[in-house]
Amino acid sequence: IIDADGLGGLTVRKLSARLGVTAMAIYRHFRNKADIEHELVDLVVGDYDVTNHDEKDWMEWVHATYAKMRHALCTHPGVMPLLDNASYQGGNALSVMDRVLAELRRAGLDDAQAARLFHTLMAYMIGTVVLTNEDARRAIAAGRGAAVRSDRSRKLSIETISLSPYPNIAGVAPYLAGVDYERQFRNSVMQIIRAATAG
Repeated sequence: IIDADGLGGLTVRKLSARLGVTAMAIYRHFRNKADIEHELVDLVVGDYDVTNHDEKDWMEWVHATYAKMRHALCTHPGVMPLLDNASYQGGNALSVMDRVLAELRRAGLDDAQAARLFHTLMAYMIGTVVLTNEDARRAIAAGRGAAVRSDRSRKLSIETISLSPYPNIAGVAPYLAGVDYERQFRNSVMQIIRAATAG
């Protein structure tokens, strides 16, 4: 529904009609539309099983993971306005995040480096979806009325999640919550410029 009609087009009435059930049947599982939205990104993440591959080289593994994430978002651009709201909430998203951080730590990155690289790769991957996918741009424009979480609420969301099943997130959490996005953006731009102009 959201891929076709945007986030604003999702209503409990439309969802129940699509499923052939009553609205009350939907409300047995979700309190409201916000609860449904809360699960959507995690559903897409779970459907694409983005860490289920076995490249030996850690950089190739990371590339394959983010490429699968990008494919999932290009296929379901309607979830784009929800990315910030759901980033740290669902079990599938947390499992992916934990697995990526595990690979980065295994590759020898310290926790601060792993946190910065995780965020940089997420930003780059999402940015390429927005730049290359017209449906994603439309979905974001249509979803601008959705609540956008501040950096403070992002930090609080990590602090309020039980991290015991996610040891890598738990280890890196102080750095994830403290990433300086402006500084990280500048450093990443400089690295890209140096790589593009080398030789």
